[in-house]
Amino acid sequence: MRILDGAEAAWKSGQSPTLRTGWEQLDAVWRLIPNLHAVGAQGGVGKTAFVAGLVRGWTHNSITVGVLAYEDDGLELQRRILAAEAELELAVVYGERLMNEAESGRWEEGHRVRTSAEKFLLLDDAHPRGSVGDVCASLRAMRAKGARVGILDNLSCVAMDARDERHQAIEDALLQIRETAVELAMPVIVVGHLKRSVGTSDEATTEPRLSDFAGSAGWERYARSCLGMWRGPNGPRLGVLKQNQGKVGGKFDAVLRESAACVVDVLAVVEQDDANERRAYGRR
Repeated sequence: MRILDGAEAAWKSGQSPTLRTGWEQLDAVWRLIPNLHAVGAQGGVGKTAFVAGLVRGWTHNSITVGVLAYEDDGLELQRRILAAEAELELAVVYGERLMNEAESGRWEEGHRVRTSAEKFLLLDDAHPRGSVGDVCASLRAMRAKGARVGILDNLSCVAMDARDERHQAIEDALLQIRETAVELAMPVIVVGHLKRSVGTSDEATTEPRLSDFAGSAGWERYARSCLGMWRGPNGPRLGVLKQNQGKVGGKFDAVLRESAACVVDVLAVVEQDDANERRAYGRR
């Protein structure tokens, strides 16, 4: 009866019980329930650009987001979002060159939109080497201020207990963050790095597996969903590596506004029919 009552309440309110990103094709498979969720990639693939796109979409829709910007400071995240909003290059936002008249008009409009949206952005970049306890305390403070989702960018920048093995420290950290997410009844997205291989292949363009996460046992055990990112033929690509609430294996292209280093859309990859790609070759 509790399940039926919850479903009926959701139908009447018109609101999904899971948090939606606004990217419909990704939302169809990535169900952000109040729990721990993970995004992993090698360096330089586009993790922070993906986070910037998520934050931009949620704040535009009056959804308060709490971001623990441990890898890059909060100002860098805001610059990317503003550049995407105004369709400007980051060089202009950094003040490295003067704007022309058209760019100046886009700047003013973009700044006006972001000024309205940023009241829904809560930033914590004061702990570049904060502990796991600092992370959980910050998430609680953000939730008390109205945050509906938390993002930790990046787990590698969190100070771990030096007395433990690295993989054990990661497991302990993820367990504490997951317990906090459940306690606060909000999704918490943790961004992490993937392990470096000993091979010579280009890791950034190789589709990752769940076991490629650094300290993979902890991610497998505690995250309710895991997205892996790699560099596809058209820019960043995402794959659903784990999903307790739906189908695993979906692939998506992240539409990147390169001048702003910010993702503006996510589209499902349409797999071509192998039969159409087959070619017959005769023996000589």
